[in-house]
Amino acid sequence: MAEYFSDLLYIYPVKSIAGIPVKALKLNDRGLEFDRFWMLVNENYQMLSQRDFPKLNLLKIFEEENSFKILDPSIPESYVKISKKINTIKQVEASIWNQNVQAALVDFEASDWFSEFLNFKVFLIANARRLKFKQLNEKNHELQLNFQDGYPVHLINLKSVSDLSQRCNLYIEPERFRANIYIDLPEPYYEDQLKYIRINGIEFEFLKPCERCIMINLKSKSASFTPEPLKTLSTYRMYSNKIHFGSYIKPI
Repeated sequence: MAEYFSDLLYIYPVKSIAGIPVKALKLNDRGLEFDRFWMLVNENYQMLSQRDFPKLNLLKIFEEENSFKILDPSIPESYVKISKKINTIKQVEASIWNQNVQAALVDFEASDWFSEFLNFKVFLIANARRLKFKQLNEKNHELQLNFQDGYPVHLINLKSVSDLSQRCNLYIEPERFRANIYIDLPEPYYEDQLKYIRINGIEFEFLKPCERCIMINLKSKSASFTPEPLKTLSTYRMYSNKIHFGSYIKPI
């Protein structure tokens, strides 16, 4: 099994908000600790994302000892803290990608802060325990998740990003892809042929390619969509009408 090291590790505590770098891969039964642990929903408890609300891409997030601090850079001293200790107000049924999940409504102060930022009523929920069954690579997989799109860990090969930048004739920031692990593999798209990998001493199994959407056309810290890199990717990474870039993996 090939072994690699990466010090570019990220979690995204609130789904569709900026990520933060972490020093180590802290894994639990649902992927990386605190990754997509919280999610914003509307009054019907339906998921909100940058696809529909790109303004979320402007927010900054920092980790503190007992909380995560989220800031609106456009307004001095405008921030909210989300405690790592969950204080459940009530249990709710929320919707994420047409799947209903049980979650906890956790923080009215944070919900009000995000509502003011987006100019409509939203709620912050947490601690979903999603169970998905997938048949991949001729095997049945039982996947436990927080609010990830569908798989526990997302990996990006930095050489693939460099190749894409050259094809676009435009620098594409790796952060656009919102991966958990950024790694230098031997060549671009080398990840396509891998079944297993060891990263920082932890073994992972490759599950499937990541299917890309318009979110990667959002530059870092921008609320405006651009044509690239999705336009260029569609010319050479299209498989069964889906654009593939990056990989979903799980610890084994």
